[in-house]
Amino acid sequence: MPGYRRLDLKIGFLCNNSCLHCVQGNKRAIFGNKPLEVLKKEMRRARRSCDAIVFTGGEPTLHKDFLKAVRYALGLGYKAIQVQTNGRLFFYKDFCSEAIRSGADDFCLALL
Repeated sequence: MPGYRRLDLKIGFLCNNSCLHCVQGNKRAIFGNKPLEVLKKEMRRARRSCDAIVFTGGEPTLHKDFLKAVRYALGLGYKAIQVQTNGRLFFYKDFCSEAIRSGADDFCLALL
């Protein structure tokens, strides 16, 4: 996302991998996911100075409101919406299609 000021939005620490290179350590055992209303507040605040957003975690796709959060970011006018993911849920075509329809347009995969 060159040229954009971006918000790195950590939506939670839950994850379905145990990557050796993970920088989050044991945070997933301590912290859960942020509530959607908290995420919306952070997105609104950052939109004043940011025109792109990156959903990070843990694994952001595990958040029960992930797609709602992506749609909300699109509605706020973020010009680029990236998902940093291990890609596991994107194996499922319906999930992948819905994420794209919701506004995700850039995917950064972390592989084992």
